[in-house]
Amino acid sequence: MALRRRPHIGLDLALPGDGPGLVVMELPEGSPLTGRVEVGARLLAIDGLPITGLDDVRGRVRELVVGDECVLSFDRGTIRQVLEPLPLEPSPGRVELGEVDVPSEGYALRSIWTFPSEPGPHPVVWLMPSANWLSEEHTQELWHPTLKLVRALTERGFATLRVDRSGIGDSEGPPCVDTDFDTELAWCRAGHAHLLAHPEVDPDRVFLFGRSLGGTLVQLLAAELDVRAAAVWGATAIPWHDAMMATAERQLRLKGVEEEPLKRHIARRRRISEAVLIGGELPREVLAREPELAPAKDEFTGGRVHGRLARFFQQLQALDVAAACARFEGPMLIMRGELDWITGEDDAASVVAAARHPTFRFFEGIDHLMHRRDDMAEASAHIFGGDFDPSGAAAMIEFFRAS
Repeated sequence: MALRRRPHIGLDLALPGDGPGLVVMELPEGSPLTGRVEVGARLLAIDGLPITGLDDVRGRVRELVVGDECVLSFDRGTIRQVLEPLPLEPSPGRVELGEVDVPSEGYALRSIWTFPSEPGPHPVVWLMPSANWLSEEHTQELWHPTLKLVRALTERGFATLRVDRSGIGDSEGPPCVDTDFDTELAWCRAGHAHLLAHPEVDPDRVFLFGRSLGGTLVQLLAAELDVRAAAVWGATAIPWHDAMMATAERQLRLKGVEEEPLKRHIARRRRISEAVLIGGELPREVLAREPELAPAKDEFTGGRVHGRLARFFQQLQALDVAAACARFEGPMLIMRGELDWITGEDDAASVVAAARHPTFRFFEGIDHLMHRRDDMAEASAHIFGGDFDPSGAAAMIEFFRAS
């Protein structure tokens, strides 16, 4: 049975600076609400249920079916709308939706392909997902760096593949935040079988790319999947606990936290992180035993870390990413933006040191999302600001073509 296409309400929404609901930022091209809703209006409820965040919208719409009628309540009135299927992404080539069967889990994941206009078989770049727990498909977020990167690759003759995690987008299965890292790797292995089975893919020209956590997946899988070449952006081969502690300290300094409070916070945070990621405890167990650590719990809450099961990051911590990277015999492009507020010089250097055949590229004025920014203060204060800079995409295309 084919995966069901999810509906959409045709609005680009954002959290307001104050007040209730979500603000309408844009009506994407082809939105069924064009002419019925104004930019600046606030969506307050769907079918009478109040909206407090973007997850509310995603969850409510996901429960509905194409053809259903829903009631959208705005601060400027109420609209009844028959839900239409989510459109395909805009592309200079062709977009194709597929299904990745995951036999070990008993469900299917949505694959999003793009192909150049010319007939295949094509070289393919598989884009690994980063740590955002959202769909890899961007039909309405036309600013998104992944969409911009995909368009650049498609224009230059590469097919691309993305696979949504379980419970996201059109994918079946449990919410991805309730799964562990071993399951994440099982999805990737199933995705590789799906990739090789496509008749328009050249199996001798398969490339991997990953940003941030996606770069970790690339390092772990490049040798196992025997790809032609790989590229990472803003990635690390340092053990996860150490890398995240360095990130936490970097971000506190960017916020201007004074030295003594910073040291106290980092010391507390380190105790939580060591107990959870290395010791195998749950955050709630650590905080119950040492309640004085609560001011530094940050993303360690209940049984979760960064919103996912603690087990996800405990399993990741136990893996030797550098050793896996070193097993890959192909060329690897390691890219870092000067204004990356997530990863630092040490992170990039760790991947360069681990890779057998590394090429390093540094990009001035570019941040973790491959956006051009004015300075580090602006980049860290407004993490989704700036405009996509194509220099990283151009470097990767040149690297893959030469590999």
